[in-house]
Amino acid sequence: MKRLLLILFVVVMAVPGSAQTITAKPEVPQWHPWKGKRVAYFGDSITDPRNSGSKKKYWGFLEDWLGIMPYVYGVSGRQWNDIPRQAQKLQEEHGDSVDAILIFIGTNDYNSGVPIGEWFTERPEQVMAGIHEQKHMVDRLLTPIHRAEFYANEKNWQPREDYTNKCGEYIDAYVQSVKEAGNIWAVPVIDLNALSGLYPLMDEMAQYFKSAENDRLHPNDEGHARMALTLMCQLLTLPIYQ
Repeated sequence: MKRLLLILFVVVMAVPGSAQTITAKPEVPQWHPWKGKRVAYFGDSITDPRNSGSKKKYWGFLEDWLGIMPYVYGVSGRQWNDIPRQAQKLQEEHGDSVDAILIFIGTNDYNSGVPIGEWFTERPEQVMAGIHEQKHMVDRLLTPIHRAEFYANEKNWQPREDYTNKCGEYIDAYVQSVKEAGNIWAVPVIDLNALSGLYPLMDEMAQYFKSAENDRLHPNDEGHARMALTLMCQLLTLPIYQ
């Protein structure tokens, strides 16, 4: 059984709407391929069950709606370089008894100005028809999430995504790099950027985040439900086995 790797990222564009009924269980097919599957979630504070931004995370809604068994390893503040550690912990605790891995991380890379880099290097190699350039893959991915203001205290203030980071990059560049990686490796990319309808820079969308005044980075329960609804619809279009 091969694990299906799904790379998630958020840059959201939204139409404002009521947040009153999103957390209600949606209509789900009586049979679907994800029911009872064991899914690992890697990420940062938006995935971390200990983060106080919401009582229920997107993976909790997916557990209720689709019957997915969650193995959660996200840790607040972590960047893409923490993914190998999370993967190692999953391997130690569950071995190969996992059906899919969802990676949802990247906002801290953007905030810290981690360089995007490239997904491959090229070097000339001798082949039968002569010398040709060959792509050599690298194993580092960066996935941004959509963000607005976050102000925890004077030592932890983070700007909106419409400012460049210290590398001179907008978050858009991180979004495009993830899409490129998905194309190169044939890895499914669920584009919450374009599909979730969340856009925290817009005041009407503050209802989906922890605080309109100082935290439009972490979704609240309604925000996580909206993410989960998008993910559910996308997951049902993807095979659980490859």
